[in-house]
This record gives sequence, structure tokens and C-alpha cells, in this order.
Amino acid sequence: MKKARADYTSAKTAFETATNELHDTQLIAPFDGYVGEVYIEKYQDVKATQPVISFIDITQLKIEAYVTQDIALQAGEIKEVSVRFDIGSDVVYPAKVVEISKSTTRNNLSFLMTALLPNKQGEWPAGVSGKVLLDLPSSSTTSMITIPQTALNHRPTEGDYVWTVDNAAGKVSKRKIVLGELLPNGKVEVKGGLQAGETVAVSKLRFLSEGTSVEIMAQKNKECRSLLKSKFGSMKFVKYFLQKRSVTILLLLLVLGGGLLSYVKMGKLEDAPFTIKQALVLTPYPGASPSEVQSQVTDVLEESIQSLGRIILSEN
Repeated sequence: MKKARADYTSAKTAFETATNELHDTQLIAPFDGYVGEVYIEKYQDVKATQPVISFIDITQLKIEAYVTQDIALQAGEIKEVSVRFDIGSDVVYPAKVVEISKSTTRNNLSFLMTALLPNKQGEWPAGVSGKVLLDLPSSSTTSMITIPQTALNHRPTEGDYVWTVDNAAGKVSKRKIVLGELLPNGKVEVKGGLQAGETVAVSKLRFLSEGTSVEIMAQKNKECRSLLKSKFGSMKFVKYFLQKRSVTILLLLLVLGGGLLSYVKMGKLEDAPFTIKQALVLTPYPGASPSEVQSQVTDVLEESIQSLGRIILSEN
């Protein structure tokens, strides 16, 4: 009786173990979505905590953007941001901010902001890029100084700086600045280090150094326009031909037709004269034998002449 009871207990334990192992082979996703990637093959042995499959939920998109320290300090006030995708229309979508990291990232020394964008219809796929727009209230009532983001430079040992341009001397100098808020249309606020009306360099910044001479393109283009206006007047005839495309095309066709007709009717000579360039070199050597002339004069001249370019034939 005891042996039968032990066999029953052992069989029951084996059955329960097999049932649990069978249940462990089923993976139930915690949300509706689709399979992103499978990391294992059929009949492959897996270990604990080893990823086997990834599920993607696109009913709401996770938006990640890197922000500056000034924005991170206002994390408690930022509840919502606007998202505009790089593809498609210029429609702006509201997204709820769920977190702004408490420390900077290792790569760019910025703070990671995470927001959730509803996408129940699956209009946008995962992985698309776009721009995050922030609407932050400014506590300052003074005029705001802004510069293009392309003018910014940053080094861990120096901080943020720009290259200011001396309009009179046409040279640049390095200027440290204090950044404010990121603004739409690629602008950024400058809270300190710059004065209103100063000029900053925005292109080819990696080639600049202290005292480098530069050209202000806006001023150069203005001078070129003034020169063209003084030289050609109002240039009404150019404007006329730009507006009257049919007249311009007709004149071009007439000029091309006249050129082709002139080429066809151009006179041609059947035996056109041409000059064959040739030269005769005479080297008299009185009293010398033919072998001496050959070795001391002719061979030397032939070697020098054949080394010249564009020599087709040489005879002696």
C-alpha cells in the first residue's frame, strides 16, 4: 500500500510539472499589437531572462527628445508638448509628457524627455522622426535675443559659445553665452553674453579660429544687387522676357534655326591646304670618318630628338 501511494504521488508530481512546463510555452502579450522581432529559432533551448520575442504597441507612440537644462528645470510645469512629423502634412499633434530624466545622457549632456502620443487608428508607424514643439511661458519682460541653432558651439571644457563678427574689420572672435529656451523655427534664446544687433557666424564654424577673416553674405549680396541696379538700370527688358516665356522660346528657336542654316550653307574646300611640319638637321664634321660622325654626332642627336614630344618619324 505504501509503495502504491508513493507511485501515485510521484506520478501526480510529474503530471503537474509537465502541465506547468506546457503553460510556460505560451506567451501572452500584455497589450494588443504585433510581433516586432523573433530572437530564437524553433526547438532552441533558452535561458531565464533571455529575450525570445518583441511586441510592438502602436496604439500610443513613445516620443523621446533631448532638451536643455533650462527646460529640464521646468519639468513640473511641462505637461504637454506638440509633435510635428517630418513626413506627411504639417499637422501638429498633442502629446502628454510622462517623464524628464533626472540626469544628463552620456552622449550629448542633455536631458531625455519622454511623451506619449495617442495613435489608436495606427496612422503613424513606430520609428518615424519629427520635431517636438514646446510652449514655455517666459518670466522675463525684457526683449528676447535669439540666434539660429546653427550658430551654437559647445565644448565640455568651455561650455556654450558663438563666433561674433566685427562688421568693420570682417573678423570673428569667440564669445561665451548663456542659453535660454529652445524656440520654434530653429531658434534659441540667449540670456547672456550677446547684445542686440551683434552679428554671429552660422556656417563653416569648424574652420573658424580667433581673428579669422570672414565675409557677410547678406551685405555682399546687397552690394551685388546695388551694382547690378546701377549698371543695368531697372532691367525691365529682363523682366519682360521672364514674364513672356513664349516670346523668349520663339527667339531662341529663331537663333538656333539661323545657326543651323548658316552651318549647312557654309562653304567647304574639297582639298583644304594644311602644312606638314618637318625639320632637316645638318651636322657637318670636316675630317671625321663616317663611324666617328655616327657615334659622336648622329646617335647623340637622334637620342635627343626622339625624346622630344610629338615626333612621329625620325630618319638619318
